[in-house]
Amino acid sequence: MKIKIRYANKKDVKFLWRLRNDNFSRRMSSNTKKIKYKNHTEWFKKHSNKSANKILLAYNQKNNEKIGYVRFDQNNLFNEVSINIYKKYKKKGLSYIVLSLAESFVKRNTILIAKVKKTNFISLRLFHSLNYHIIKEKNNFLTLAKIKTKNEKFSKHLKIIDQIENVRKKNNVNWMKLLRLAFEQSPKEASNIMSKIYSDDNSVGKFVKKLIK
Repeated sequence: MKIKIRYANKKDVKFLWRLRNDNFSRRMSSNTKKIKYKNHTEWFKKHSNKSANKILLAYNQKNNEKIGYVRFDQNNLFNEVSINIYKKYKKKGLSYIVLSLAESFVKRNTILIAKVKKTNFISLRLFHSLNYHIIKEKNNFLTLAKIKTKNEKFSKHLKIIDQIENVRKKNNVNWMKLLRLAFEQSPKEASNIMSKIYSDDNSVGKFVKKLIK
């Protein structure tokens, strides 16, 4: 299947409205209420008039059937991104392709933000696979962010950094277990070692200050 992306127009309003009012979409949204068609039409007209905002439609090039949409809503310094796929095309691995293609419509060095419900594991996997990283957790939602850069290797580096961070987290836990064991078995010797570590850390800090002057 060849997927193409284009800007949504007035002819797509009803499709967007139906997709937005889909049961699953409403459950995973911060606003779970059904949206009236009249209100949706007014929103689309107002939203489309802002050049910074984008509503992009994904479709099957073979038969022109609509697959879903991606929205980029500008909010101060970042663009909030949301994606919705028509139920016929869900669970076919198309979300990754659709969002990747849609991101090509966004300028370089743009900060992209996605707010995803904690229980929406499919969306979380999608954004993680495209190098979005969790930066905030509030109520039942996670906020993920990504900087679209010119250097594609940057995203690969972030993945490696994440892997290192995960290992360090586990290692820090192990280190603390070792520290507890040391104080339980020999408090005095453990205290002396910690004092030396603290002193050495202060020395390292002094050297770092010289480097950044």
